[in-house]
Amino acid sequence: MEEEEGGRPAWIMTGDLTADLTADLTAALGAAQRGVEAGFVALYRDVQPRLLRYATVLVGRESAEDVTAEAWLQISRDLHPFSGDIDRFRGWAATIVHHRAMDACRANARRPPPAPAPDERDQPAGISDPAASALDALSTDLAGRPSRQGRRELRLRRRRRADRAPTPSAARRTAPTPQTSRRRP
Repeated sequence: MEEEEGGRPAWIMTGDLTADLTADLTAALGAAQRGVEAGFVALYRDVQPRLLRYATVLVGRESAEDVTAEAWLQISRDLHPFSGDIDRFRGWAATIVHHRAMDACRANARRPPPAPAPDERDQPAGISDPAASALDALSTDLAGRPSRQGRRELRLRRRRRADRAPTPSAARRTAPTPQTSRRRP
């Protein structure tokens, strides 16, 4: 690391801190650990695209930004005691993203699946076209109406069910025959 007068790093003396810190990420890591915002910005700009691609592979595009945002919260909280160079920092950050991604997968597994969006096909025909609804109701009413004899049979079936009596065909099948009514001594 280059030093100027007073033993201070050269990047502190320049006007464009972020550009200088990006060039020397090890210095940016040290600056971020000391609380210098420009150091953290340089780290974020270097590492975030990689972490976002990694999270996209792990959890998909919908959740990748949430996962990396949670990871950066933990990184910023635990950056001070971190020790290592920029390569170790990248590995450490990727490990944190991996852990947050697994947490997101476990949380999604516990959630019930979302309800399907209402579809036009799920709605009755009467909502979209009143004429079609009227024709459909009329044809269903006429097609489903039993004849006079059919209505009579329906009434008989209902009475038999109500009385719990067997139907005539069941009575014929279970009626005693001369062979089954003989008693053996």
